[in-house]
Amino acid sequence: MGNQNKSQTSITTAPVQTLNTLPTPLSQSQCVLHKQEILICGGVDKRAYDVKLEGHCVVKLVNHRSNDKDSSEVTLLSFGGKEKHTLVMKYVSVWNNYQGMRAVIGGSNNHLLFITYYPKNISVFDLNTFQFIKHSTLLTSNYAWYHCFVSKSENGKEVKNKNNEMLLFCGNIGLSIEYYEVNKNEWMTFENILPIPLYDCFGILNEDNSHVHIIGGESPVSSAHMKAKVSEWRNALHLVIFISTLLFIFIFYFSKNELKLVIQYWIRILKIKLGWINEFNKIIIRYIRGFELLMVLQAHDDTVSSVGFSADGRKIVSASYDNTIRIWEVASGKQLQIFRGHTSRVFASRFSPDRHTVVSCAGDGTIRLWDVNTGNEVMKFKDLDKIWDVNFSPDGKYVVSGLQDSTVRLFDVHSGIEMKLLLGHSKDVVSTQFSPDGKMIVSSSNDKTVGVWNVESGEILKQFKGYDRIIRVNFSPDGQFIISGSLGNIIRIWNAKTEKEHKILKGHSNHVNDVKYFPDGRTIVSCSSDNTIRLWNVESGQKIQMLEGHSDCVKSVDVSQNGDTIVSGSADCKIRIWG
Repeated sequence: MGNQNKSQTSITTAPVQTLNTLPTPLSQSQCVLHKQEILICGGVDKRAYDVKLEGHCVVKLVNHRSNDKDSSEVTLLSFGGKEKHTLVMKYVSVWNNYQGMRAVIGGSNNHLLFITYYPKNISVFDLNTFQFIKHSTLLTSNYAWYHCFVSKSENGKEVKNKNNEMLLFCGNIGLSIEYYEVNKNEWMTFENILPIPLYDCFGILNEDNSHVHIIGGESPVSSAHMKAKVSEWRNALHLVIFISTLLFIFIFYFSKNELKLVIQYWIRILKIKLGWINEFNKIIIRYIRGFELLMVLQAHDDTVSSVGFSADGRKIVSASYDNTIRIWEVASGKQLQIFRGHTSRVFASRFSPDRHTVVSCAGDGTIRLWDVNTGNEVMKFKDLDKIWDVNFSPDGKYVVSGLQDSTVRLFDVHSGIEMKLLLGHSKDVVSTQFSPDGKMIVSSSNDKTVGVWNVESGEILKQFKGYDRIIRVNFSPDGQFIISGSLGNIIRIWNAKTEKEHKILKGHSNHVNDVKYFPDGRTIVSCSSDNTIRLWNVESGQKIQMLEGHSDCVKSVDVSQNGDTIVSGSADCKIRIWG
């Protein structure tokens, strides 16, 4: 509880002063001093949720690694007492000197305090519990400084769907902000351009919340008075003005065809109103900035044949013709583990869905399972022919493999028993993968066909005939399409239901060694013996970007689950991380 009553802090000669009484009676409470506030923690009859604090102790945690004097947040530790609770609490002061700040009241019971302040901050506090809820950064290029900030619930209107709608105007930018109270963890922001820049202004909603009046501001527009229609401000279709501005900014960075692709993508996204700005941000990042080389990892002594991310995107597993498998940390590039045991070239390695296990296959006729944390081999399937590819099922219970003897084999991870033998190809099976729902398997072979199999029955459901030897196949994230890369330098997209060829992507000048969908299904990444990595727009079939840097053929490529990072492995013995 913060005591900010200046009349009680005047100088007096009395040894003891009587201050205002507490708003609620407290017994057996604890106090902590934070700047000029007294924080009262607990009371035997006052509960926070189901926690009863009686005879407890509270201390303030001082973090010597940060500037505690300037921090508005403090961590409190509460422990001991009759109920033997141990609690960690964070408190953020609402009384900091936020110069030029603005605030509004909202929430389903008018219990939320929204504060916007320099440089681009917005915070939420619960007025019932006096607790800090959430902080975020405004998605705008302008600073929030003596700005206009109003809430649509200001005039007593009911909050619909437990979300709070607010408008913020500063400089030449206007924001429509929604805060979803249900999970207290989600913001949505729409941005538009004002006809004139405004600073040091103020705003207020009219009675029916249909318009916001923006009044005054810094000279020479101190007499400005504008009225903006609230409903149209949030309409994504009115952001064409904003988009046009961006096009002029970035037009020098694109070829004519690339710019055309961006415009087409924006027009399609404009039809989506909710969540529009999130999609737009992704487009700006991926289609304007593009991917750049972040890091080069080198420890393998021979061709890097396979690379793949863990499910959380924090680690990479790589396999090599040097007979080893290695685990790397994405953030630092540090090698964490090396698995030794294969006696021949390792062709593929993959993380299990739970990230604790790696499966690998090699020319020595074995499939091996490795413990990621200890580096130990935990299981080996042996006495097989040369194994070209291996993959986990989505639930992590099975591994599927493609063999030189033209078979596809399914193994149980826990028992090591071969569960299914799938027959249908006439030559080496070089690629195998489960469908996203785990009910089907797709395989490709040197017999120039792609097979789709039923996991439960082991029967072949469909077979696509290609024109060249197909090196790699993968399902789309929704399981509706299958993508293939071949020795003929071509990427093909097949409709998994109709078995028809849906689209052809041309551009590589040598074998396409690997192809993957991005998690959103809108982009494809491929790598080739022409030493390049290419990104493709699924809808148009056009190339978006080409990544160069490897000095020999690129054998494998993967995309992190959030779509922000790409990893590639090459015959130049190097792993490259792009972001």
